[in-house]
Amino acid sequence: ADVHAIIHTHPVYSTIVSVTLKEIPPIVEDAVMILGERLFVSEYALPGTEELARNAVKALGNNHCVFLRNHGLVTVGENIQEAFIATLVAEKTAQIYIEALRVGTVSILPDEHAKLLREKYLKSYRQK
Repeated sequence: ADVHAIIHTHPVYSTIVSVTLKEIPPIVEDAVMILGERLFVSEYALPGTEELARNAVKALGNNHCVFLRNHGLVTVGENIQEAFIATLVAEKTAQIYIEALRVGTVSILPDEHAKLLREKYLKSYRQK
């Protein structure tokens, strides 16, 4: 899908993810469907540099969000509404994952189920 909107924010839980983790695995269905199967943290680069942009695009892949190492969150969409929804879902997912890690063992969705959820969303729910 084409990207026509990008949102960059510094929400608390997403920033915690950016300073502590390499990725968020598939843990909740809405995140998998709306954002992607695995959500990655980019390699660090100085703000405003081409290196930061390259690292972000690489970690983003075909997802709708990427956590910028030691910085914050970027979400994308076909329009501003889609990118904004991605921002809300990314922050909620970051909070769920961080709190779940504090409680105990985190239940991760099987990769094949995550793939099916993402494909179903992209083919049906997301259609105009």
